[in-house]
Amino acid sequence: MKISRHITSHITRCTASSAIALSALLMASGASAQSFPDRPIKLVVPFGAGSFPDIVARVVSEKMSAGLSQPVIVENRLGAGGNVGTEVVVKARPDGYTLLLHSVANATSKALYGNLSFDPLKDLKPITQFAGVGNVLVVNPALPANNLAELLELANKRPNGLSYASGGNGTTAHLAVELLRSTTRANFVHVPYTNFGQALTDVMGGQADFVMPNIPPTVANIKAGKLRAIAVTTAVRSPVLPNVPTLAESGVKGYEVQSWNGLAAPAGTPDAIIQRLHYEAVKALKDPDVQRRLAEQGAEVVGSTPAEYDALIRAETAKWTRVIRESGVKLQ
Repeated sequence: MKISRHITSHITRCTASSAIALSALLMASGASAQSFPDRPIKLVVPFGAGSFPDIVARVVSEKMSAGLSQPVIVENRLGAGGNVGTEVVVKARPDGYTLLLHSVANATSKALYGNLSFDPLKDLKPITQFAGVGNVLVVNPALPANNLAELLELANKRPNGLSYASGGNGTTAHLAVELLRSTTRANFVHVPYTNFGQALTDVMGGQADFVMPNIPPTVANIKAGKLRAIAVTTAVRSPVLPNVPTLAESGVKGYEVQSWNGLAAPAGTPDAIIQRLHYEAVKALKDPDVQRRLAEQGAEVVGSTPAEYDALIRAETAKWTRVIRESGVKLQ
């Protein structure tokens, strides 16, 4: 599977500029930063093994381990929509040895949860975006809707609208549809499940009309005819679903949703260590094997600068805060 030239070129430029910045910072910061790391690094993934964030973390950390000459060990710490694992990192010593597989969940948590013990924007230091993957709107094949226009018309004709499943309140599959609903004013009714697998099963079984999950775990069921794909949420078509239009192409101008993830450290981590981690992360993302393995997941490889990643996080936090407030969802 081909990786687009602009992504590879961007990563190459990031690697070169990071190397220059890293050399300058190491000269200025003394022996402690120069000796980093001298023991294994823990990468906390706040989601389950086999999830998209977990896959990305393991693929990238394997290459980072070689560059750092120390193991980067993935540790899954689940709970509270990613907040349990995030809190572990926020409270860790800011020395570069405890890192977070940061994700879009960190852009929604403050608006969703009223009792967070930390501030995702203030208490974490962005390093780089690893990748992003879109969602796909899929319906039960028996539903008489072959495109978005037909789906919206059907939703507004039915007295009770159309039901959409998700893996729970506040998940990307929930909020992505809420963004679509607020944009189109369609009559959609949310049916939250306790896990994504059951939500998908019930859409295939006809207990719910549609669902908008991440692309990777859905492709096989689409190709098997168990689900009908209506549109993807990314700005451009997915390489693993090239015949499925985007929502923007389908008439919802400006609509874009990605489940992105990246690398972050506790606030207060020295800049020289951030730059060393950034350099090794971007170098790992440039590796052809890493690009191939992530592309097979339908992911777009990024490798941004810390400043670029920070700008993305703040823009996404503002967007999802608005959607969450409009939908009225709150979690404890």
